[in-house]
Amino acid sequence: MKDIKNAETNPLLKQHMFDTYECAEAAFQHIKWIYISMERPGLPILSDLAMEQFRSADGEKAFQLSRALDQQFPNTYHSQWQNGLRDQVMWMILNIKFKNPALKTLLNSTGESFLIEHNNRPGKDKHWSDNHDGSGDNALGLMLMAIRAGQTQMPIVTDQHKQMNRQKLSQVNQFISQYSIFKIII
Repeated sequence: MKDIKNAETNPLLKQHMFDTYECAEAAFQHIKWIYISMERPGLPILSDLAMEQFRSADGEKAFQLSRALDQQFPNTYHSQWQNGLRDQVMWMILNIKFKNPALKTLLNSTGESFLIEHNNRPGKDKHWSDNHDGSGDNALGLMLMAIRAGQTQMPIVTDQHKQMNRQKLSQVNQFISQYSIFKIII
């Protein structure tokens, strides 16, 4: 994952805009903490070894690193993170990721399928996933479908999208319950 753009005019983010990551999750988690550092320069976050580890982390390791920082700095978010900034960051990262021809082909191979980020339990991630029970935003699924369709504007989660998530998840669950030999990992 290379070429993190939209660094605005902030020198701290510009410093990281050409970082290379093993996966999108590592880029997302690292950039989240870079934004926190920009807003709270007194926190010793970027000098921490964990921040350097994001570049070589796989998705699970990046998630664990971010959770460790969450524990070290509880209730620490960028003021705009949950007001659209996290979506802008993910949209940017996914657009970079799917410039890779092999990954773009793989995404396109899903055709017109409704893409769901499904979690194994409720409460794990209500924004990016379906929250296991269809009550989540499924923002990741919506972004992937928008990229697949060639949209340049980031999709916004609406009540209509949430209703569609619940309907699609219900259909998937009905299918799985009919065929107990299948385990679908989305």
